Amino acid sequence: GIFFAGVSIAALPYRVQIETFVEPIRAFGVVLFFFILGIDLPLALITGDAVLMGVVIAVLTLFVFPMFIWVTGYLSGVNGRTAFLIGWIVNQVSEFSLIIGNMAYQW
Repeated sequence: GIFFAGVSIAALPYRVQIETFVEPIRAFGVVLFFFILGIDLPLALITGDAVLMGVVIAVLTLFVFPMFIWVTGYLSGVNGRTAFLIGWIVNQVSEFSLIIGNMAYQW
């Protein structure tokens, strides 16, 4: 239901005023989401193997994935600088991966 409400509001001509009004509530919701997610993770999960896995994922996310996007863009005919910028801009990891990881750990 909330998704359809958001889509409906996005089509309204005064959506900017609504977004301005809702922004503080959304920011608080994001903080609350990550706080609850952090409380839910057990501290025993942070072992040597978990730290090593986190470092490997961070290196892949920060360096390998952007380089892959850069090379792919360059081979596709995109200007070298533009391909490089696309590779670094697209470099994101969603918070949904934290949820999936937590669910996998609990399963």
